[in-house]
Amino acid sequence: MSKEKSFAFENDEIKFYVDSSVAVMKFHSNTFETLSNLDKSGQILTVCDWIEDDPVVNALLILNDEGAFDVKAYDSFMNGLQSKEEGMNHTHISMENKLTRARQMNTFRNFIMKMVEYKKLFIQGLQGTVVTPFFGACLSADFRFASGDLRFVLNHNKYGMHPTGALPFFLPRFVGQSKANDILLKCGDIPAEEALKLSLVNEIFPNEDFEAHCVRKVKELCLLEPNVTRLTKKFMNYYRDDLEKYFDMESKAIGF
Repeated sequence: MSKEKSFAFENDEIKFYVDSSVAVMKFHSNTFETLSNLDKSGQILTVCDWIEDDPVVNALLILNDEGAFDVKAYDSFMNGLQSKEEGMNHTHISMENKLTRARQMNTFRNFIMKMVEYKKLFIQGLQGTVVTPFFGACLSADFRFASGDLRFVLNHNKYGMHPTGALPFFLPRFVGQSKANDILLKCGDIPAEEALKLSLVNEIFPNEDFEAHCVRKVKELCLLEPNVTRLTKKFMNYYRDDLEKYFDMESKAIGF
């Protein structure tokens, strides 16, 4: 009989627990600020490493409270980087705040690269509004589950910025170059049902008990032999070097 594990902690920013073979990391609020803090973002990656090495846990499920990845949270973060005199153009962000912005983008880069190389199942459960950077980052997951009220919002144009979170890299792999151009250059919203049709999410679960639905589904996925998961992911995610080059090009292009 396989062993089962139970462990949990929670603070204002994140909840983490292990339920049998599934590790769950749920973001509460201040997610953009959290990812701009070197210590906190480092701790998140350390937890991911621990899960990957654990012999009992077979999958990492990342969830968000409604509001953690939304427009209001992103506005708050971006407005904090820019004074009224600076306006909303990222080229006018002060040097100190550029460093904060660079740390956030670098954390996304590190997290995405970690998940692409992850030896275990990585699943994203998304609910509410999800803005551009997290839209891009979630496409590095093996599976994506959506609540009925999920809506991807491409709001990067508001800040005069390109779509971050490696969205221009991942999106054409899902929908093709022509459709990706249409989505990225028109900057429209994508509701859950449309995301499902485009294969951007795998399943839609009810808003009520969304977390429980996700955990239950992930446990089913964990029945796959771990070595099969590891090797299948290794052969499917052969684009790692191309992604690394994409991030290097992005950094040079925007001067970070």
